[in-house]
Amino acid sequence: MSKTSAEIPTFDKDDSLSHSIFGRIQISEQNRSGNGYAKYSVFQESNLPDNSDTSEDIKRLLVEDNFPPVVAFSSTLDSHKENLGIRQTVVFEHVITNIGGGLDPNTSIFKAPITGVYHFDAIVMSHHGEDMETEIVKNGNGLVRLYSGNGDTWGVGMQSVGIQMNAGDDVWVRVLNNPPINDGNIRVFGSLWSSFSGFLVQYMSPHIQLYFLARLYFWFSMFVLL
Repeated sequence: MSKTSAEIPTFDKDDSLSHSIFGRIQISEQNRSGNGYAKYSVFQESNLPDNSDTSEDIKRLLVEDNFPPVVAFSSTLDSHKENLGIRQTVVFEHVITNIGGGLDPNTSIFKAPITGVYHFDAIVMSHHGEDMETEIVKNGNGLVRLYSGNGDTWGVGMQSVGIQMNAGDDVWVRVLNNPPINDGNIRVFGSLWSSFSGFLVQYMSPHIQLYFLARLYFWFSMFVLL
């Protein structure tokens, strides 16, 4: 069993500007499940005053929020996609990696399992002599666009985006438009040339966000009163 410790700044009940204490929290790893989620529990707590509301909040946050899981996925196209419609989702049926289970393998829609900052990449190849437009969308709203093709040969459009997501938010790739150069059939080239990937960059606990926002509000209020 491995053990790690972290120093967490806490404040006394009177929120004195000139006094703060540090509570040392020792945490031991209990187990790690196969989907990348690590489970931790508080092993020992010391030097935290019993009469401090703030320190009790810190204890609760450490127990509830634990440590962030690993979230990452990568998928690609095995077969060519044809006769796609405007705003239709591009389904990347070959799932290479899906740590955390956020990607639906049937729809290629990624649902954020936890709140945090995520990074996404999309690569879309057009068929020979054709152009096509796609986009990465979040909850139905376009984020970045891809243009694939040059009218003479196969063409690849690539885009990356980093965004903040709340748990439950969705991201996917869909058809944006059908350029006039095409014959009306919107196609995406497969054979592993087109792909959709993403991963969690930084976990953002809603509880800890609220805690530090409250602290920021307190300091701002004190500054205004001065």
